[in-house]
Amino acid sequence: IKTSNSLKKARFKLMQSFSKKDQLAKGGDAYVFRLNLGTFGEFDTPANLFEEEYLITVPITEQKTAYLAGMFYTLDEAIAYQETMKKEGYVTSFIVAFKDGEKLEF
Repeated sequence: IKTSNSLKKARFKLMQSFSKKDQLAKGGDAYVFRLNLGTFGEFDTPANLFEEEYLITVPITEQKTAYLAGMFYTLDEAIAYQETMKKEGYVTSFIVAFKDGEKLEF
């Protein structure tokens, strides 16, 4: 477990340090960071959620949908957006990174 945590911390640090241009120069696709704002149902979905840019809806069940917003190529931008959205009431939001079809949560 200690090695796994060390690996996660090292990956997190590397992800913060590279811009989209730097990532593309290293080869492959750049990381895309999005913010998972939460999973909501028909009657508890915040109306202002639909004002967010790059909103993606992911059906979870017939009654619940997960909402991801924003599209950032640096982790620092995603963290800043997360702080803003927490102030808006999305206190359980979390960052999700996508690269080469792989999904990573923070």
